[in-house]
Amino acid sequence: MQRYCRMETKTTFGRFLNLVLICSAVILGGPQCRADSPATGTDGNQRTAPLADSIGSSPGSPAGSGVVYSPLHDFVSEQAEIIDELSKQIERFQAAKRSDAVMVLYHMIRDHTLLADAARNVLARRGEASPSVSMPMVAMSNSPDEIIRRDLQMYQQRLVQLQQVLANAQSPEERTIYQRAIDATNKHLGWLNAMRQGQKVAIGFFTPTQPLSRIAGYRGERMPSRRALRESGRYWLRGREAEGYGLYSYLLFGSRPSRETRDRYLAAIEAWLEVLPEIGPLQTDIPRGKLNISYIPLAASAPSEPKADWILQHYDYGRARVLLNRIGGRARRGIYIISYPAPLTRTVMLSRHYLDQDLSSVAPTIVRFWVLEFANQAEQSEFWKPRFLPQWLLRFRNALEVAGIGGPLIASSLARWKP
Repeated sequence: MQRYCRMETKTTFGRFLNLVLICSAVILGGPQCRADSPATGTDGNQRTAPLADSIGSSPGSPAGSGVVYSPLHDFVSEQAEIIDELSKQIERFQAAKRSDAVMVLYHMIRDHTLLADAARNVLARRGEASPSVSMPMVAMSNSPDEIIRRDLQMYQQRLVQLQQVLANAQSPEERTIYQRAIDATNKHLGWLNAMRQGQKVAIGFFTPTQPLSRIAGYRGERMPSRRALRESGRYWLRGREAEGYGLYSYLLFGSRPSRETRDRYLAAIEAWLEVLPEIGPLQTDIPRGKLNISYIPLAASAPSEPKADWILQHYDYGRARVLLNRIGGRARRGIYIISYPAPLTRTVMLSRHYLDQDLSSVAPTIVRFWVLEFANQAEQSEFWKPRFLPQWLLRFRNALEVAGIGGPLIASSLARWKP
């Protein structure tokens, strides 16, 4: 039996806490909404949501809801199901050490999220509620290659279905959304085909998005334009920094890790490797002035694909201390991310315009989200200005994680939430 997620709170504080937890999970990433029943079938295999089998077939509304579903409602539901499945696939590719595929999946999830939000924007302007989403459970393929083959087949079918829905669209806004979905599907097929052939897809980190009203095709509204000023890519720091980059960033350790902090150090390195692509492929299409080269200081030449343990063992702690002295020497211990428009090696003291993130007290499970936030902040024109809401949510979520209650509370809040 399908179940729907519902939020049930009894106090004002409970409502506030659930809202914050849900926002942090949606904005920063976290457990997805699950059915209340265990995600296993009678055969004992783990289940997950499929890529939608069809578009435009009404799923039916809950009894007594009075909601009339349209193809646009179905489109929103389908995007949620795709996002749910791709999120689960990330875990498989992470386990297989396929960091390039993980980045592709993050980009695909963002595309589907933007499309779903644009469709919800249209429904809201019409005074129509977005549909509640249930997640049907089906078995997931085990190996990454099987997942890629299956996704290719499903996206090919989906392309045909989207073209049919576009032909029957009833409004300019719907036609715009469906056409953007077709464009995204073709892009995703290109990525999946490249991965199937064993090619790495160097797509870099996220660029700022268009406003939802633009995605939905509302042409009459003037919105401030947002344009990515730079992409972030990683490189090893040995010797002097290369000249000509738009921004220089560094993952700096104030001291060697202790037994208590080793997991946090490793989490920071693993997040750096996962979130940031290598700088080399980015330079083929992007001028240096639009790149944020993100360094890890090393005391030895790195192998082609070093592991986090190797990097921690060969990290150049002496040079990191010298670079940290550029911000006054206050950072004696812990983990720091520093960004500046010029190479730190040739800078005596930083001006007030620099990015400084202190991860020294961040729980290892939250470090990756701070690295994601660093990449988002570094691409802004005023990169030194913190983004208030995402960083407030990160601090709140970290406080819960440190207290040992973050994960269960987020999962519990999402499991009871009905939009």
